[in-house]
Amino acid sequence: MMKVLLLLALLITPAALLADDLSTIIEYSGIEKSLVDTNRAFIQDAYQSNPNLAEKSELVERYFSDNVAFSNFKPELEKLLNESFNTAELGVISGALSKSDNRSELLQFYGTELGQRWLNVDSQFNDIVLLGAVTKIMDPEHGLASFLQQQ
Repeated sequence: MMKVLLLLALLITPAALLADDLSTIIEYSGIEKSLVDTNRAFIQDAYQSNPNLAEKSELVERYFSDNVAFSNFKPELEKLLNESFNTAELGVISGALSKSDNRSELLQFYGTELGQRWLNVDSQFNDIVLLGAVTKIMDPEHGLASFLQQQ
């Protein structure tokens, strides 16, 4: 029985570490803040170009929290990371992003082959999240305008 528990613990630990690395990488990429800033700017522009929209501000906020929240994109980001890097590389990236005390350490990491690969994937984060958000918002059938008309 003890051997089974030890084996289970050994199997679970790498998965937990991997999940931590993925979360750390995503957190330090800054993509969540970019999405929040982009959503805020989009809502502000929408209110300026359509003053009547302010009457439906609760609906607008609900649309964004339900459809354009970061959690909607996180599984796709995790999938991209898992497809692009092995477990050891994810650990190195996570450590480099979270433990770099100064800009020069981070720049040294970016100068490595792994750092260059990370920068390429990081730019794909923007495509997935920011372009994905715009696509969702502008979708004729399920976008913001359609949502507001149905309410």
